Amino acid sequence: MKMRYKNKLIGILILIIVLSLVQYALPAHSKVVTFYNHYIFHPVQSLRNIIFSIIPFSVGDILYLAGLAFLVILVVRWIWYLKSFGERKHELGTSMLRTVFVGGLVYFMFILGWGGNYYKPSLTSYWGLQPQNVKTDSSLAAYDAYLISKLNNYAPGYRSESFQ
Repeated sequence: MKMRYKNKLIGILILIIVLSLVQYALPAHSKVVTFYNHYIFHPVQSLRNIIFSIIPFSVGDILYLAGLAFLVILVVRWIWYLKSFGERKHELGTSMLRTVFVGGLVYFMFILGWGGNYYKPSLTSYWGLQPQNVKTDSSLAAYDAYLISKLNNYAPGYRSESFQ
């Protein structure tokens, strides 16, 4: 095995180990979720809000378009590599390893930036509400109105805007 593949495979292995540890630690330990909430999510979100409040357009839309362009270029490149497989098999292997590594990094960044929130207690349990089987639109509308009223009660402490 050539050195260029060895380094990429070691990087992928390290990423798999880190992602496995994160996937184990978040759902199994509430202290890890609390640590994530206080020391990772909130500081990152505060910084993100400061940075992106200055920019007058949606950075997410630009990232989605860049990701789509990247995927189109990647598929075209892989098709080209497959057509000339005898000459380009090493480039195809390197490209696939890079794609796996970048995909793992993107997933890890998602977990750090937002995905850890899925392991937090639900709002129903956090607010001490009784979970109910919601089956009608009117009960969903009532719950929506309840959430909006709670947000409007807290809104003056954050900003002078009302959530409606």
